Amino acid sequence: DPDTLDCNKIFIPNAFTPGNDEFNDTFGVVLAGDNIEIVEFFVYNRWGQKVFEATPTVKRWDGNFDGDEAPSDVYVYYIKVRYPDGTEDGYQGDVTLLR
Repeated sequence: DPDTLDCNKIFIPNAFTPGNDEFNDTFGVVLAGDNIEIVEFFVYNRWGQKVFEATPTVKRWDGNFDGDEAPSDVYVYYIKVRYPDGTEDGYQGDVTLLR
């Protein structure tokens, strides 16, 4: 399954449904391993505009852009993670935002 990347370490969902129902409200890496660090995490809309960049305190996208709800659409992500042994892997793909 292409959505399950290095099964023992991380999982990146292919859709999320922000709606404040506390179920699947944000998008980001699901870390299964210990001490895996997110080094970079960006989300772009179909026009190449960056709609999200992770910070040390905000590690998941809530589906908002510039204070407004981003529309239902397919977005592209790029994520780089660092494993405890110092190696890094980059992942890119798309995620569907459903409202």
